[in-house]
Amino acid sequence: MAVHHSDVESAGGGFMMGLAAGAVLGAGLALLFAPKAGAQLRQQLRDRANDVADRAGELAGQGRDMAQRTLDLVEQGREAGAEIYDRARGATFPRT
Repeated sequence: MAVHHSDVESAGGGFMMGLAAGAVLGAGLALLFAPKAGAQLRQQLRDRANDVADRAGELAGQGRDMAQRTLDLVEQGREAGAEIYDRARGATFPRT
């Protein structure tokens, strides 16, 4: 079964977007229920949204790095398997 780079990215991307959206929503609701002045609340919401966006970007980068390392390992395994296959195919075995 072949794993394609786009499959790994799309699966991780959806999770990351859901994680970021949930974090922003949760932080926003928590701040909305805390007693604050309007301007102070809006600034705090902006700050939190920026923090979450930064963290989501970091996590997305880590996910892409991990996916690339996985794809590299899969490719190395495929190459090693092909080499073993070629050696075995070219080998002559004594008859018993």
